[in-house]
Amino acid sequence: MALATKEDFELRHGPVLEDEEKRVAALLDDATALIEAELAGLDVDWLGEEPEDDPPAAVKAVCIQVAYRVWSNPDSVAREQLGEVARTYRGTDQADALWLTFNEARLVRKAAGAGSTLQSLTVETPYSGDPDEPHPMDFWPLEEEGS
Repeated sequence: MALATKEDFELRHGPVLEDEEKRVAALLDDATALIEAELAGLDVDWLGEEPEDDPPAAVKAVCIQVAYRVWSNPDSVAREQLGEVARTYRGTDQADALWLTFNEARLVRKAAGAGSTLQSLTVETPYSGDPDEPHPMDFWPLEEEGS
C-alpha cells in the first residue's frame, strides 16, 4: 500500500489527467518501495501491506516529492539550453529520477525514529582502573592531605 494517494499528489501538484492516473499511482508505489528499502530492518507500524497507523506527514511529503520528480521530468534531464540546442542528462549513477536524496532519506529515517546513526560507547578495559585512584602514568604529584 502506497504511503500517499493520487489525491494527496493532486492536492500538492494540481490535477492529473485521466490517462496519467495509473502512472502517478505506480510512481507513488515505487516511491513507497524506496522508503521501505531505506527503513529495512526497522519496526515501523505505518509501513507494510496493512499498516496500523498513517505515515507521518513528513514521510508522505517525501513520497509525493519523489514521485513528482519522475512524473515532471521522466527523462532525468538535468539541464537544457535553447540556443545551439543542448540537453544534459543526469550522470549514469542517477540515470533514473526515482531515488531518495540524502536529505529525504535522513528525514524518513528521523520520522521512523531511527535518527542519527552516530552513537556513543563507553569502553571499559582491565586498564581503565578506578577513576578515584591515581594512575601509575600520572606524573603530577598528588596533593598531600592537610596541605
